[in-house]
Amino acid sequence: WQSEACCAMVPLHKCINDSMHVYFSNGVASLELCLLVAAVTKATNKDVSDMLAAVQESGWQRSGMAKRGAQNKWWTKRLFTPSFFSASMYKGSAKQTQALISLLRWLAEGVWVHQPQLRVAAESFLKLCVCLDVLKSISQTRAFDELAAAQRDHMEAFQRAWPDFFRPKHHHALHLGMQYAETDCFPNC
Repeated sequence: WQSEACCAMVPLHKCINDSMHVYFSNGVASLELCLLVAAVTKATNKDVSDMLAAVQESGWQRSGMAKRGAQNKWWTKRLFTPSFFSASMYKGSAKQTQALISLLRWLAEGVWVHQPQLRVAAESFLKLCVCLDVLKSISQTRAFDELAAAQRDHMEAFQRAWPDFFRPKHHHALHLGMQYAETDCFPNC
């Protein structure tokens, strides 16, 4: 940031955050996903292996799995690798984080939001999911105001659920809509 040579090559005002790193790769979603799993484990005594069992019993399939045969069970099981949850950040890949968010959303909407001890955490997570829904189509919809509103809602819910876990990427996320609008560029990596 203070190197004249570097700033001449890539001026800081031309730098832009990307949604994959802000949310999925050691980002906001990776953090909240781990916090939610820890809260569920504490409140219910159900760990990631129990969550995996629920997913497998439901018959969930990864997108496009009809063409991949037996890979589904292995791939789904890998999402719930215990070591991926060992810190306060989910350590799977960005694609794994995205898939796991879909699965946990299903559990959050159907079960956790209805349990008083998990309601605040589940509500925050579901508001995160709304942000991610808007981001998926933002290059077509150009719904910058909708993204900003969803992010504000999520930040308020996150603060209620996890007041001690804000990271710089929470701040970076709030700039995505403005950066996308100004640059007409929507990088996801």
